[in-house]
Amino acid sequence: ESGFTYKQGVPQFQGNPTECSLLKLAEEMGFSYVDLRDQTVGRSASTLDQGYSKVFASSRKMMSWAVPRPDGGWRVYAKGASEIILSRTTTRYERGKIIEITDEDSLAITDAVIGNFANLAMRTIGLAYKDVEKYDPDALDPTITNTDGS
Repeated sequence: ESGFTYKQGVPQFQGNPTECSLLKLAEEMGFSYVDLRDQTVGRSASTLDQGYSKVFASSRKMMSWAVPRPDGGWRVYAKGASEIILSRTTTRYERGKIIEITDEDSLAITDAVIGNFANLAMRTIGLAYKDVEKYDPDALDPTITNTDGS
């Protein structure tokens, strides 16, 4: 599992470089990834068997992790290629409100953000989550299948 520790003030990364970058970003935003993992049922070491992961696959261009919500149902977190995550996302947060993503929004995000970084030979990563009442880890919902349809 990816993570990092500090040795003489310098971060020592272990695991996937992309994962480590996201964990470091979380820390720089004021969050402890260790605390978040420990406090999340289905993600902590003692409750890992209560969560479900779909590991990254190049055909899927994303990975996801489902954890039970305290009030019932599931929260499915996903990360992956920005254009894939964006194509499967219907809403976004803006100034504390949930707003529908229109086709125009998707085009603007693709052009202004994803495209600009791609033109600089940089990769972008999309992050999203969805709350669902039921979660069947063996079912292939169209919104979580591989990009090739499998």
